[in-house]
Amino acid sequence: ECQDLLAHIAPPLRAAMARVGWTPANITYVQIVGGATRIPAVQRVLSDVFARDELQRHLSGDEGAAFGATYLAAQMSSSHRSRKTFVLRDATPFSVAVDTSSNGNSNTNTTLLYKAGARYGYSRSLVYPATGPQLNASLRYTEPSFQPEVHNCDGRIATYTVTGIPTRAERPNMTTEHPNVRLTFTLTMTGIVQLTEANAEYNETIVV
Repeated sequence: ECQDLLAHIAPPLRAAMARVGWTPANITYVQIVGGATRIPAVQRVLSDVFARDELQRHLSGDEGAAFGATYLAAQMSSSHRSRKTFVLRDATPFSVAVDTSSNGNSNTNTTLLYKAGARYGYSRSLVYPATGPQLNASLRYTEPSFQPEVHNCDGRIATYTVTGIPTRAERPNMTTEHPNVRLTFTLTMTGIVQLTEANAEYNETIVV
């Protein structure tokens, strides 16, 4: 009666191994943590995925969560440092692109923001020529067959509209009709990609 729930366990594990070209033979140790791992049916699925008769269950779930949070907080802190022998390096399994368009221009410019494997905390700035006072930017997953299982996601993550971009009519000393717009995107430590900064860049001619 729980087969529909159990069916969700194996696919992401097998997909993760497939993406790095691994088989269960490449994995030497499997430690399971959490309340659901105490269920015999869950253990049987995991044993089948990793092709082994025994799974390690020596770590307390509460202690594991507490230690993991402590090490992650120390790694993120600017005043505390964890030992170099223990390093947490979270990375995203998804690749993301950004589609941009400026009002007055029907063309869409697509740029790969980062590939799968980008580490949390990754930041990248992209510069686009504006053709009007508004710039639209949409973030999306690049692999429709491999993206989070979100209802009605359709591969889209977020859409941003940058407004108030100055024009020559507003700033007559600008050397171009429209400025460039620098967009900075950040993959946060929680695994969420977002637009964190938008700036207009232009030169002005000042007569003294």
